[in-house]
Amino acid sequence: MKNMRRFLCILVLFMLATQLFMPVSTQPVIAAGNTYYVSTSGNDNNPGTKSQPFRTIQKGANTVQAGDTVFVREGTYNEVVTITVSGTSNNYITIEGYPGETVVIDGQDTLPTGSYPNAKYKPMVAVRGSFVRFKNFTVKNSRGRGVTTNPDYSNIHLCDLDINYNWSSGVNSQASHTTIENCKVWQCARSNAPPRRNLENWPGALMVVNNEYNIVKNCEVYQNHGEGIIDLRSKHSII
Repeated sequence: MKNMRRFLCILVLFMLATQLFMPVSTQPVIAAGNTYYVSTSGNDNNPGTKSQPFRTIQKGANTVQAGDTVFVREGTYNEVVTITVSGTSNNYITIEGYPGETVVIDGQDTLPTGSYPNAKYKPMVAVRGSFVRFKNFTVKNSRGRGVTTNPDYSNIHLCDLDINYNWSSGVNSQASHTTIENCKVWQCARSNAPPRRNLENWPGALMVVNNEYNIVKNCEVYQNHGEGIIDLRSKHSII
């Protein structure tokens, strides 16, 4: 009996050790809905498959419905992205940089377009839908904001983002029930820096504004111009 218990203990320890040292997969987790792909070598007239991807993230965002996923392959995308569709509580819409790859949305200090100062309120990425997950991107060099959420929507997850060198806020979230997780926000709110200091309004690098039940966790906010995190007129926030 003792030998049997000893054998079972050794077997359990072996199984735990095997799981611990197994290599971590970088393959994407495929959702229940349709899966589309975007690549810098693609074409927006393609069907959006892995072998025939779209060219722009916006085309992917325009195509998805509840439960669908868009994987964006490695490269730099010089475009403004507006997500205007909603998922459901059980079927999020996911726009995600392909796991293990570096995907950059770069405004190159020319986007968003428009006359100043109106341009500084425009984002490179606008989430105007509920139950949306936006994940694993670098968003940089915006003439305005980096990523925004709209107060008419809720249940948005911004995850694994590197947001930097944006003229105004890196993140301006006005949607309730939003989670901002594992993000880096740095060198944002550059409009606060000299010589324009006191000539602009005063954006923070990561702003949670006029909403409820938001969570900011495991984020790094540093080397910005002005306040790092501003929670303004919000209720029940957890930071």
